[in-house]
Amino acid sequence: MTLRHIEKVRTMLKLAMGIDVSYAYEDLIFPSHEDFLLRFDDEAPSNYYCHFHRDCSEAQKKRLLASLEVACRMHECTITPRETFHLEPQGDNVQVHFA
Repeated sequence: MTLRHIEKVRTMLKLAMGIDVSYAYEDLIFPSHEDFLLRFDDEAPSNYYCHFHRDCSEAQKKRLLASLEVACRMHECTITPRETFHLEPQGDNVQVHFA
């Protein structure tokens, strides 16, 4: 089992962007802001992958990424944009799809 610093991410998002973490599961962090999610980089613990929702506009992506980059600099970590995602309800659960 990999130790992940969820509280660091929670603090970073809250202080720098005013966003709460609504859910964390395995290597994924789901902020209350549904335009993006973060994924831990197990190869580089001070890096996080950012996945934007497929419906997030380019202008919103740029704004959010700029805020995330500032937040990461303040907390001595980096952010790497990755592929988009969307959520698909499956009964009582939700499936995350990356594209």
